Amino acid sequence: MTTHQEPVVEFNRQLMAEDAAAKGFNKLLWSRKAKVADMSVIRFLRGESVSPVLVAKLAKALNRPVERYIVRKAHVAHQ
Repeated sequence: MTTHQEPVVEFNRQLMAEDAAAKGFNKLLWSRKAKVADMSVIRFLRGESVSPVLVAKLAKALNRPVERYIVRKAHVAHQ
């Protein structure tokens, strides 16, 4: 049986929240600037699984590169 590894990207949600607060963004304003649903921002901040596309939109709304928020690239082995 062969196993392969898929990359897993984790994001520094705390840093993103701090950057949003520094810009004066609450959750609703941040979601509007990012053009995403406000519940998506809430799910992200709760630590729930979200798409990398969402994280990229949130970072763009902060005028920051998404790479600023990548904290770790791990690998998950699948059989």
